[in-house]
Parts: sequence; C-alpha cells; structure tokens
Amino acid sequence: MRLCDVDKKFVQGFNNYLKNDCVQANGQKLSPNTASIYSRIVVSILNVAFKRELIPSNPCWLLERGDKLTRAKTKRTYLTIEEVKTLMETECEMNKDVRSAFLFSCFCGLRFSDINNLQWKHIKTANNTPMVEIYQQKTSEPLYLPLSDAAVKNLPPRAGNNEEFVFTLPSHGTVNKHVHKWTAVAGITDRDITFHTARHTFATLNLTAGVDLYTVSKLLGHTEIRTTQIYAEVVNSAKIEAVNKVSDIFKTKGGDNED
Repeated sequence: MRLCDVDKKFVQGFNNYLKNDCVQANGQKLSPNTASIYSRIVVSILNVAFKRELIPSNPCWLLERGDKLTRAKTKRTYLTIEEVKTLMETECEMNKDVRSAFLFSCFCGLRFSDINNLQWKHIKTANNTPMVEIYQQKTSEPLYLPLSDAAVKNLPPRAGNNEEFVFTLPSHGTVNKHVHKWTAVAGITDRDITFHTARHTFATLNLTAGVDLYTVSKLLGHTEIRTTQIYAEVVNSAKIEAVNKVSDIFKTKGGDNED
C-alpha cells in the first residue's frame, strides 16, 4: 500500500480494527488505552510524512470526534503511609525478593521493567548520596535518581560482580500474583494491588509530603509534567475526602452544628 493511498476511510477502518477486532497473543482484545496509543503512533507518522511533503495533508485531521480513539481515565491505585508500614511488617512467604523490590519501588518510584533490569553497576554514590543511573526501559531517557535511606534498606546485600542483577524476580505476571497474595495477608483487600502500585505510592506520598510537582515529575522520569499532574489530582481528591470525613464526625442528626 502506498503512503498516498492512506486516506480518511483507511484511518477510520484501522481505528475500528484496533477498537473491536485486534487480538493480542494472549487472546485478549486491546485495552482502550493501548488501542489509543497505537492510533496516536499512526497520527504521528502521518504528521512526519506531511512535514516532509510526502502527503498533502494528514487524513487523521478529517476524522470526526467519534472516529478518534481516546485514552480512558484510569484510577491510580496507591498505598497510604500506614499500609506501607504494614507491608514492611509483613513477610512475603512466596518470594522475599518480590517484597524487597516492591518496597524499594515504593521509596524510589522505579518501574518494574527498570527494577527487573537493575544491575549493581547502576547504583553509584555521588556527594555521599547513593544514586541510580539508568536509561529507562520504557522511554530510553536517562534517569539520575537519588535513593533515600528507606530505599537503600530494601536493597539486598551487594554482590561482588557489578554485572549481577540487584533483584532476582520471576515474570511480571507471577510477581503481581505474589504481590496480590502478600497484600492480602497484610489485610489490604479492598482494591487490586499490583507491582505498579508501588510507583503510584511513591508519587502520592511525595506530593502529600509537599514535594512540588516538577520535582516529583523528574524523580519519576516523566517526559511530560502533565503525566505527573494525574497524581496531583489523586492527592487533591484524597485531601477532599479526608476533610469531608472530619466534617461528618461533627455533624448532628439534623445536619447542622449547634453554635
């Protein structure tokens, strides 16, 4: 198919395929967010083609609103300080490295992919502060991340070989199964906790503690601050909920407080 043959009808059909018919290797259909990402890649490619004057215009510009694939708002699941403390006091009998890696992520915010590929050579010291220096797996962007004492305490004993992996972890799916069982033992059963929850926890704990949005964005390795803004909205919602709970305590049966 030639580039000049990619028209509005083709893009509509491709988006419809992503939304309704595309099946992954595991037999499941694409999630709305994944389908949106694939669609946006095509939009970006056609934008490049337009800028290089290979096509007169981007046919994606002609799509009606209903033809476009948009990302669904996803709820960020995170742990409170008390829940993190509870997990620190709870053993993970299934796999101790999963426990250490999860808590390490709670205190540094690294993704599973980066922790899974973390080698001892990536942990260095600068100005007496331990640092992680890596290229992020997801974005290929460099990340220079200072480690807190709490993060360092969850590192296993350092191996002599710098090429060795810091954590020995099973597959991502198996890790999530272990996390789910471990958090259930700790009494956290009101929501689905995955390994990625640790990253969300790091973000919300820092924002709640008063760390500014720009700094949290840099610590997370986000390329756009609007990605970090989602966590700020979560924190604001949590604050509103907390204020309302306090208000409810002082409400009388009649609904008004007496002077």
